[in-house]
Amino acid sequence: MGLFDKWVRAEDDGQAIACVNTWFNGAAIYVNGVEVARSMETLALDEARPFVEAVVEGPNGALHIEMHILSILFTQIELRVNNRHVAGHRLVKEDVG
Repeated sequence: MGLFDKWVRAEDDGQAIACVNTWFNGAAIYVNGVEVARSMETLALDEARPFVEAVVEGPNGALHIEMHILSILFTQIELRVNNRHVAGHRLVKEDVG
């Protein structure tokens, strides 16, 4: 873990999901400690678009995991699974009925 790494963690469908944004090694998603996706992009100015995403098999079906980032002065991260907010900041605007 680096000094400027930012982690967001959650558990969903029995899976430990974590995402990290680093200064020098990009952003990544981990499931049960195994890296499943990485992006080396350097700017995150559109929080509506997933910065990193992955689909993994869970015990009850596929898990579509998205990491949304907004990084201008400070880094904010939202972790979403199957289009639901599960951890971090709420960056994606959700439809209300």
